[in-house]
Amino acid sequence: MMSQRNDWCGVPLDYLQEWDRIFIASKDSLNLSAPCPICKAVALHRWYQVGQPKLQTVGGNTFVATGGLWEWCSSCRSFEHLSALVPEWWACDLKVDEAALTAKPTAIEEAMKAQGYRLDSE
Repeated sequence: MMSQRNDWCGVPLDYLQEWDRIFIASKDSLNLSAPCPICKAVALHRWYQVGQPKLQTVGGNTFVATGGLWEWCSSCRSFEHLSALVPEWWACDLKVDEAALTAKPTAIEEAMKAQGYRLDSE
């Protein structure tokens, strides 16, 4: 396991294709079961901020809203943040202070810690 950095950084370009492959293939909600392609820790997470309802089918996948998406690794602190369509399978009862959200997943991790969610496999 790599030593934890103090700040967040974008996913390095050399790992972006594998990162995207892992997140696209997974239907795990908040905690993914796959290891991070960068540091190999089982500490990948995703969280959708559900926005406006919008039923739409793209490539055989059904989406129910527009919103924001955070994908990150709690171990190496790599992340992506994007606007996204929220898939119909997404379900998560994590309560996040949306006023505290930024592109970095700090507010989401703080909510996870406060509500007893795990950040890594340990």
